[in-house]
Amino acid sequence: MPSKIDKLIQELTRWCDAKRGRRNELAERLSVSRQTVHAWLTRKKVPSGEQVLEIQDILRTDKSGRSTV
Repeated sequence: MPSKIDKLIQELTRWCDAKRGRRNELAERLSVSRQTVHAWLTRKKVPSGEQVLEIQDILRTDKSGRSTV
């Protein structure tokens, strides 16, 4: 059974893949490099607790139809 972080990363991967430029957008919003975002999506790194909360907020905001940035 996938962990909660695995489910979050899967959802984040789908979100990033749905629109060009989202990895850059995410990196800018979280003040991390694009390489860090790539490491999260390939599960080589795990976002910090604060970053996880921000990612959840970004995904929730996007689902509600409001601007993410």
